[in-house]
Amino acid sequence: MCSVREKDAPPREDTAENAPSGGKKAEVRETAGSEFVKKIGFVGCAMFLMMLVLYLIICFKPNSSPLEGYAPPQTPEYYAQHLDELKTELEENVFPILGGAISCVVDGGVLELAIPEEQFWDVRSAILEHFDAELFEFTKSTE
Repeated sequence: MCSVREKDAPPREDTAENAPSGGKKAEVRETAGSEFVKKIGFVGCAMFLMMLVLYLIICFKPNSSPLEGYAPPQTPEYYAQHLDELKTELEENVFPILGGAISCVVDGGVLELAIPEEQFWDVRSAILEHFDAELFEFTKSTE
């Protein structure tokens, strides 16, 4: 049997007598997320999303270089021919900024750098930002 609701009639409430599921009242299940959104409201949701975006920006921004503002005084081609001057440049101007006990030795056409293990990747990436990789051989020191 079909019934048409009047325009001004109040909406029907699901009670045990007129529930569509055979006398049982229909249950509406709310998830934890929908309860959270109801509690914090629109402004809270906007703040939550802004904080999430800020967190992602902070976590995934590139780190600044410890040698920011440094420029090598010579070209990579020059340093390839004069490894002793590259060694002097690193010992006088770069290693003091990077810190740690970094040792370097000219050996076989490359400059061998021994870098402490805890600083290895930071120092290596800082040096390679300013100098060509083919000039160096990097090793981790255990000292």
